[in-house]
Formats: sequence, C-alpha cells, structure tokens
Amino acid sequence: MVFPDAGAGPESAPPTPPAVGEVSTVVAAAIYQLVNVAGDLTRVAEDFWVQLGPTTLATVPEPYNLFAAEALDLIQAAISNLPS
Repeated sequence: MVFPDAGAGPESAPPTPPAVGEVSTVVAAAIYQLVNVAGDLTRVAEDFWVQLGPTTLATVPEPYNLFAAEALDLIQAAISNLPS
C-alpha cells in the first residue's frame, strides 16, 4: 500500500537514534513511569501490611482475599516480564 506524500517531508525521515549513553524519550518516559508506580506500590503495600497486621490473606474474607491475591499475581507477572 502506498500512502499519499510517502517519502516527502521531515515526518518521513527515520527517527534519530539516541546518543551513546542516552535513551529515547519513549524509554525515558517509561522508566519515569515505572519509578512513580514503584513509589505508589511501595506506599500501598506498606499501608496494606500495617492494616493487615498479623492476619494472612487466607483469613481475609472473600471476595477481598481473592482481589488482593489477584492483584499480587498481576504485579508478580508484570515484574517477571520486565527486562533486567
């Protein structure tokens, strides 16, 4: 498929690769977002731990124990898929 004006104008130029030691703006934005989410998650996890006290998820009534377990599974799956 040929698009009109394909190959014309500055929009058709390939993106300039980042300089050595730098990352693209997309990667930088994703990293900043990960840092923000990590901070939020840390605060929520600490609050949850304090509120839960000596109780375990197994003793939290349904459906809350299922919600929490699902959230923890989703977090673990997302983390395991990140490059390190």
